[in-house]
Amino acid sequence: MTANIQATAAQISVLAQADPNSVVETFRRLGRYRGEGRWLAKANVYGTDTVDRIRTDRQGNQINGKHLAEYISASTVLHMADGWGFLGRAMQAHLIGDYAVARHLSYYAELRAAMSILACNGVGVFSGWNYVLTGPRSVVEVAPKSPTHQFTWAALHWWAQSQGSWKLIGDSVRPYGVPVGDWLSLAPGYSAWGAVASDWVTSLGLDIQRVADDQESRNIASYRPNRLIVGKKASERDDVSFAVDLWRSLEPSVTGFSLLDIHILRITLERALEGVEGKKPRNAPADFEHLVDTVIGQLSDESAQQRVKKFLLRKTESEDHPVFAYAALDTEATDPQHHLQLMSRSALLLALATSSCRLLVERAGLSLRDHEFWWNALGADRGIWTTAPPSEDLRDLWEDINVELEDAESWVAGGASTRVDFIEACPRAFSRLSYFELVALWGIPA
Repeated sequence: MTANIQATAAQISVLAQADPNSVVETFRRLGRYRGEGRWLAKANVYGTDTVDRIRTDRQGNQINGKHLAEYISASTVLHMADGWGFLGRAMQAHLIGDYAVARHLSYYAELRAAMSILACNGVGVFSGWNYVLTGPRSVVEVAPKSPTHQFTWAALHWWAQSQGSWKLIGDSVRPYGVPVGDWLSLAPGYSAWGAVASDWVTSLGLDIQRVADDQESRNIASYRPNRLIVGKKASERDDVSFAVDLWRSLEPSVTGFSLLDIHILRITLERALEGVEGKKPRNAPADFEHLVDTVIGQLSDESAQQRVKKFLLRKTESEDHPVFAYAALDTEATDPQHHLQLMSRSALLLALATSSCRLLVERAGLSLRDHEFWWNALGADRGIWTTAPPSEDLRDLWEDINVELEDAESWVAGGASTRVDFIEACPRAFSRLSYFELVALWGIPA
């Protein structure tokens, strides 16, 4: 079954009124509550029983625009972090071979990532009654009413086709500290490409139709007996290798995710050549090399230029990272690697949500330090720490994760091959490789 991801003309006319700048202003204004260790005011009428209260207020034509605008703005970071939490629990299920639960949880990671991206753009999803933020104190209902899953993917599909998607990527994805949009701006005729590339998000492996259809895979995992017919089984070594690859793709940098960002840059330049010149890089290698030479000139170090050039020309690491390769696949739910495709799509969508939240926090003039009340408790509740480190030291925790990744890699290279062997040989890796909440925190400026 193919999900409906087409918003109606009436819905689009309202979605187009959403104001991301008002989200920034409202998010900044939430600072008055952060000092009390809260995201929202105690009096916010939508802080609890949200959907029921919206239903009641809507019937009486008494929607509180200020309170709902604050809720939508606060939900940006919270949906994103919750999505990483779902992916962390999916990783736990993956490592014990419970692929059905991994599919179930990965779908909800995708859904929360989408809701975070939409919230950053001023769109709130509320179980049928959906609203856009048009000002710091004003919201408009999106009619006709549409269920959560259907509306979320329809709204995200609309966003992915809009200039807003390129603006997010162009500003927030920063390979080598330089926004992707600035890389393209150096090449004559390329600076406007992203704004008109309606299928740009799809080129990353994030076909929104495919992501929306993942709900059907989730339905099978959630409602059907999963071992009624025993299908093919993946190798335990392959499962651990996937976990390592996924984590390595999310290595943090001061400006984002170092590995993901350079892969996104390469894919973007290749798509830009095709969009502007009508040529694929493999059919026009000289033209693509000229484009690469033009954009890498901004790197001052000559050795860095040559290293980046070789990567962009696919002379080193010629294949896309596995997370992109898996995200672009869509096999049957019975495929033992099908859940890896959902996990990869959710990771990429969450990375975009994290970049969107990073940009929001930066534009609001805030940092992780302003949200200690939230992430200190989150890490303690999830068993990540007893005492939280200073915000500026959070990315140092990558070194701890890296030790576990190296242990897992050594296990893969060794002779043992069962899940019990892995859990007994690498108990810390088995535990800590589910701590994706850290990725949510790494993505917010310290």
